[in-house]
Amino acid sequence: MCRACVSIPANIAEGCGSKGKAELARFLQISVGSASELESYLLLVRDLQLLKSPK
Repeated sequence: MCRACVSIPANIAEGCGSKGKAELARFLQISVGSASELESYLLLVRDLQLLKSPK
């Protein structure tokens, strides 16, 4: 989960520093993939009830 969290802004930053719109779009798409990966982890944590609700 941590890797996916860090990957999202890192790829956006790398894309913003790239040379051209095509490369920026590529890095943004990678970021979207990392966000989807993170979402799937969070859904799994919820479904498996791995975290307890705060009291």
